[in-house]
Amino acid sequence: MSKSIFKNSIYKMILSIFNLFVPLLVTPYVSSLLSKEPYGTYNTANATLGFFLVFAIFGVYSYGVREISKVRDDEQKLESLFTNLFFFSLITSIITAIVYMIFVLLFVEQSKQAIYMIMIIQIAGNILSIEWLNEAVENYGFITKKTIVVRLLYLVSIFVFVRSPDDIIPYGFVMSLAVVVNNAVSFLYVKKKIKFNFSEFKLTKYIKPLAILLCIGNINILYTQLDKIFLGEFVSGVANTEYSLPSNVTNMIGVMLISLIMVSIPRLSYYVSRNQEKDYMALLNKSTRAFFLVLCPTCIGLYCMAYEAMYLFTNGAYAYTYPVLQIFALRFLISSLYSIFTNQILYIHGKERAMIKIISIGGGLNAIFDILLLVFGLLTPVSAILSTGIAETIMLAIMYWYIRVKVKVPFQLFAFKNMKYLYFSFPFLPIAYFVHGLNRGILFNCAVIIPLCGLVYFGILLVTKDDMLFYFIGKIKNKMLKK
Repeated sequence: MSKSIFKNSIYKMILSIFNLFVPLLVTPYVSSLLSKEPYGTYNTANATLGFFLVFAIFGVYSYGVREISKVRDDEQKLESLFTNLFFFSLITSIITAIVYMIFVLLFVEQSKQAIYMIMIIQIAGNILSIEWLNEAVENYGFITKKTIVVRLLYLVSIFVFVRSPDDIIPYGFVMSLAVVVNNAVSFLYVKKKIKFNFSEFKLTKYIKPLAILLCIGNINILYTQLDKIFLGEFVSGVANTEYSLPSNVTNMIGVMLISLIMVSIPRLSYYVSRNQEKDYMALLNKSTRAFFLVLCPTCIGLYCMAYEAMYLFTNGAYAYTYPVLQIFALRFLISSLYSIFTNQILYIHGKERAMIKIISIGGGLNAIFDILLLVFGLLTPVSAILSTGIAETIMLAIMYWYIRVKVKVPFQLFAFKNMKYLYFSFPFLPIAYFVHGLNRGILFNCAVIIPLCGLVYFGILLVTKDDMLFYFIGKIKNKMLKK
């Protein structure tokens, strides 16, 4: 347990920022270069792939992080669990790849099949996906360095092989191959340190717990993934793109923010497995406050800068989709709580069955909303994400009640120590409104609004003597003094 959570958070944040930086270079180039219809087909194929990947992964990632973190101090148990989960994933990936291929051949138009078939590379690449082990042993340094190198190669490949509006196949191939290479490097690294151990090889014992996580994964499909499928299949591929691009912006930023939560999961699981309740609650509260510290200004700031974000992200081609991004930004304020409720509380406490029931309520509501919107001719990217946000809010309200009343975890989400960061972000709104009113252009807006809002937020934290801010400042100072 000697690895520093703060250090892990820094590694995870660096990786997330880099993963944000790469799409900011690639997406404007690709979205403005590729023809809209083929690009829309690619986004629809990618949404379909996401559904099939649930079955390929089969809950192994989440289960692996939780269970490996419990036995990581026991070499034999670690090797045995790693062996079982790896071969379980091997089987599910092969079966999923076969089913996916049959689906494409039977149900996808022949003119679009090539784009869909390229995606099968990612399913095959899932066989080598063992990043869950690196996360469970908190090996974030390797994950960060490796991923940065692979992403740089991916970045170069995009600009080398995607050169014309019709290069959708090379684009899909590079995207898929990057996933495979990333997984392969991790696999080779892990295999140098951990051997296969077949002394307790029994895959059937993992079917039940992993099937529960599979259900959770399937139910999650009923949210934004379902919106993409509905828009792509029943409206148009372009509508799917108009939904997917703002979604991608939010997801990129969201991954960076949620990294503050994810690095604490192995340690939280470790505490719960040893009944260290005080340590668990202390870390849960601290990670939640750190999350809110950056979540609130980021979401409010993204709402204020939605037009500029979409213009820069798509090189102007899809700037008109900024209302969708504004809704996504506000939605993320709420939907991000899902990671805290599930990963840090319910899953660690073994409440997977309750998770399935609660998530299915929200997912079912979203499916009903999408169907009603489609029937009444009201299904658009804006209405789709609005209905999803409503469904998620209901689901999370039920989940919070269950955590407090049934699981009896004294987690105070709405405590002022968490919510104050939202209040401190509200000044962004009049600042952005005033600067936008000057009509000086996108670059001027970015150059003025972002630093001005940052200074105001930081100033409020200093004036109020926010202890989380000073905690991070102290950590950084200590690291610098050691050097």
